[in-house]
Amino acid sequence: MLIIAEFLEALGDWLTGFWGLVGDTLEAAIAIFFDGTDLTVLGVLLLFSIAVGLVYMGLNFVTRLIHK
Repeated sequence: MLIIAEFLEALGDWLTGFWGLVGDTLEAAIAIFFDGTDLTVLGVLLLFSIAVGLVYMGLNFVTRLIHK
């Protein structure tokens, strides 16, 4: 039983460290696009590119729908 407890403790420590790494990475990535009060230039460009992509996909869907 001691081996299982040690294994589960090590696994818990590993998962805690992994999720800490994921959280830190997300916070750093968000800081690139949002500075806490307003969007950065890259954030505006990202939103613009998402909007253009969604419009393109919508137009593509409609044209394929009409084509059939």
